[in-house]
Amino acid sequence: MTIIHGAIRGYAMQIIYWINKTMRLILLILAILITNPVMAERAYTPVIERNKLYVLDNSNPKIRLTVPLVINKTDWLVEESLKDINGITYLAVFHREPSTSDQPEGFCGSGTELWLHIYKVQKNKVNFFGRVLASSCKKSFSMASLESGFLNSDKDYSSFQWTHSGFSIDWFSKKDESGKDILKTVYSITSKGIYPE
Repeated sequence: MTIIHGAIRGYAMQIIYWINKTMRLILLILAILITNPVMAERAYTPVIERNKLYVLDNSNPKIRLTVPLVINKTDWLVEESLKDINGITYLAVFHREPSTSDQPEGFCGSGTELWLHIYKVQKNKVNFFGRVLASSCKKSFSMASLESGFLNSDKDYSSFQWTHSGFSIDWFSKKDESGKDILKTVYSITSKGIYPE
């Protein structure tokens, strides 16, 4: 009787061993399948070198795409600055320019206009796609995060957030044509341009 029990116990241990081994293999395969799309989604990485902005192709790090910046005085939004929308990668960069460079002593003479520039990264090329005014001395509005009053808040762009179809911006003191406060604007990116929803 003990020999039979020992044999049954031996077979049971072998079965448990093979079940555990099979389960580990299944979990490993699932982990690979789940993480691969996440890794594949991040096809590019932004890099700043010598005050120039590049985009590296993650599939071939030797490919370095120069971002054709349209304004010299530039603030960089590098963290979470790339987003895939409908199979196309977009890059977000903030640019500052003087509000009234032609009249430095006049209204907003020392003020700035902050533009959010969106670039399209496609086919080993980076092209300017469109822009949105993100802060304006002349129009007296700003992104909410720039007005928090905390240290270095003038470089806090966290009010900008990517969405599945574009991006959103939370506002500080922005009003519509009728004078009502606008707290947030959601923008869609389509093949034709950038549009508020």
